[in-house]
Amino acid sequence: MAAEVPHFALPFRFVYERGQVVAAVNEQDSPEEIYDSVHAIVRYPRGFREDLLDFGITDQVFAETRVDSEKLQAEILEWEPRAREEITHDPASQYTQLFDRVRINVWTSEESSNA
Repeated sequence: MAAEVPHFALPFRFVYERGQVVAAVNEQDSPEEIYDSVHAIVRYPRGFREDLLDFGITDQVFAETRVDSEKLQAEILEWEPRAREEITHDPASQYTQLFDRVRINVWTSEESSNA
């Protein structure tokens, strides 16, 4: 079934559908589309997109401290208010001093109100 209000799926890819190769899409406001939106936000450091310099999250590449979960959550909600996320720090084995692994679970506002 074709999406009524389609948004390109992330990562952008082609799929075989009804005998044709087409761009993969998600329905607007679907959990998949909201997840893809959050995915795009966390993949871009602020300042990376020349057309929208404030888009994304604070670059953590050379941070000397752990990821600030509250700040990360606020930056995601700034760009995607439909999402509700839970951010947890996963143990990164022996490299905990070097790496900070963060798990982001996303659900829609509608899903959280039904829970």
